[in-house]
Amino acid sequence: MDNQLFDYSPIVERAPIHWPDGARVAFYVGLNVEHYAVDRPSTSIFPDTRALAPDPLNYGWRDYGPRVGIWRLIESLDRHQVRASVMLNSDVAERYPQIIRAGRERNWVWAAHGKNNSILQADMSPRRSVPTSPR
Repeated sequence: MDNQLFDYSPIVERAPIHWPDGARVAFYVGLNVEHYAVDRPSTSIFPDTRALAPDPLNYGWRDYGPRVGIWRLIESLDRHQVRASVMLNSDVAERYPQIIRAGRERNWVWAAHGKNNSILQADMSPRRSVPTSPR
């Protein structure tokens, strides 16, 4: 199947990009802020235990992010005055409100990144809307 989303455009035929203030390089920090359920198999770096629920060997590195890793990243981003764009699992807002508060204080840009990283959206069925109560 051909790509029908956009036409082919080789870089040699495009107008040059001019960044603000004459900058030569532009970048963004895309920070994944995710929640993994402790009782579900998920992404694994040690495959021998991935069928266990809970899987302490793999869950440990996944749980490091919201407990330690994010706070070290925030320190580094603050030190270098970099604003993050965050791909956020919605479960993070409920489970780690301190992360949301820290991001709001820094005016992060938020992008939806599923409910959590233990449930693949590809396996979900469409959810019917909940009827509202009669007035």
